[in-house]
Amino acid sequence: MQCNGYRIGVLDSLTLEEPNNDLVNWVKQRSRWHKGYLVTTLVHLRRPVSAWRDLGVRGITDLFLFVLGTPLLAVFNTVFWALAVVYIVAQPSFVEVIFPGYAST
Repeated sequence: MQCNGYRIGVLDSLTLEEPNNDLVNWVKQRSRWHKGYLVTTLVHLRRPVSAWRDLGVRGITDLFLFVLGTPLLAVFNTVFWALAVVYIVAQPSFVEVIFPGYAST
């Protein structure tokens, strides 16, 4: 396929990776990924003025939203799952105050 003078195609590749079939290995893998996201953010922000100059507003925004946002969302996801379990088990009334149309039956 041609696009703007460039040829586009799919390369055949073989990967020997296997999906995690163990919860402990899965958690360890995700932990490594999140640590990598955090380190990447810290490295880019080691010299914030230089990063701002090199990346610009859009680049810094993308860095925060995608690279730093990924591990932060994992933390928030844990909180939201915990709140969901608390609601299912105890059905506290404060949830109906916060989300009246969704939680009330």
